[in-house]
Amino acid sequence: MIISFIAIPGAGKSTQIALLESSGVLEDAIAVSIPSLYRNGSKIVAFLTEDEKYKILQVKEESDSARMEGILAPFVLDEIVFSLAYRLHSMGKTVLMDGCPRGVPQAKLFLSGLNFEQRCQYKIIELVFPQDEITHSQTRQYNRVLKSHVEETEEAKLKIAKIPTKTSLFISETRQGLNYLKAEGISVISINATSKVTDIHKDVLFNIMHVQGEF
Repeated sequence: MIISFIAIPGAGKSTQIALLESSGVLEDAIAVSIPSLYRNGSKIVAFLTEDEKYKILQVKEESDSARMEGILAPFVLDEIVFSLAYRLHSMGKTVLMDGCPRGVPQAKLFLSGLNFEQRCQYKIIELVFPQDEITHSQTRQYNRVLKSHVEETEEAKLKIAKIPTKTSLFISETRQGLNYLKAEGISVISINATSKVTDIHKDVLFNIMHVQGEF
């Protein structure tokens, strides 16, 4: 099964994915994301082809620049992540996609690679702030930066400066892709992001297990 976690920054999607990966409840759960393509020690690197590794290195500078500016990564990285997700799924793994597909072109590309059965099983978990989503998103991002970069003032300043851009990017690009997927009939499970982390985890797990039980 392939499951996307798509949410406004600060909603906690990466936290929930990490909990699912470590819980052992899902069969061979593995997280897939564009940032993890460059992360040292990332589990997904072992599943990349040599051609994919080459392409990832070719756009590293462009990817680093996009990350610094808080904009979307090069499209070729989306292509690689999607191909990897299909491949891992064919190996019997539960694929947890972190923050993708983003944007309408990315959403179209991703769906085009799913066969009928995969498309029927594909689900999206959306963590939502029912009210004042921009305020909630930016406040959480700000607090997270301060908590993780207490002694790294310059890096903290750079991350804080990107917060408005990341938030607006979700609204202008990622949400449009999400709306496209909804219009295509993809099931989207919305969960309140203001709940406790443990309660959100229970809701996510319940919905995933319910979905798995249908097939």
